[in-house]
Amino acid sequence: EGPKWLRQLRRVYKSNTFLIVFSVLCAVMLWSVLVATDGTLTREKVFADVEVTMAGMDTLKSNGYIVIDDDQSVLPTVRLTVEVTQNNYSRATASNFSPRVDVSKIRATGEQTVEITFSSSLYGKVVSCEPSSVTVNVERYVSSNRIPVVLDTEGTLADGLWMGSPSLDPAYIAVSGPRSVVNSIKRAVAK
Repeated sequence: EGPKWLRQLRRVYKSNTFLIVFSVLCAVMLWSVLVATDGTLTREKVFADVEVTMAGMDTLKSNGYIVIDDDQSVLPTVRLTVEVTQNNYSRATASNFSPRVDVSKIRATGEQTVEITFSSSLYGKVVSCEPSSVTVNVERYVSSNRIPVVLDTEGTLADGLWMGSPSLDPAYIAVSGPRSVVNSIKRAVAK
């Protein structure tokens, strides 16, 4: 017969409880091995405080518009939720998804809302982005070729020194930028 603990162990081994517990443990171990080895399974990964860049400024200018907001004040940091494959989970970084605002398609002045887009990534796809858009202020981009340059002299010459008449070259300058700023410029002053 043997010791009492050995009889109890045989009884548990022969009961359904033992088989159920053993089956669940085997299933969990098998599932863990399959998940760890199947690189095509996807998982969500979250990146916080991701910087957004602005693209398309040169194209916007060539179309006659300009964003008048400072990039630092208008571009938020975003929270990205991405779906990446099991194989790439540890390698995926926020820079792989390159969030950006493309202003090249803007064709009007005033407040414009632009969606945040992402580069295609080998690591996976973006599931959500918070916030998902940016509002920028746009004005017409203009140039003025006839801004006069004025000379402002200060101080006096020391005794014994002589100075000829100052001259300006060029006498006019070209200024380009937002219409409201360019229209407010009356002259350029050289001290």
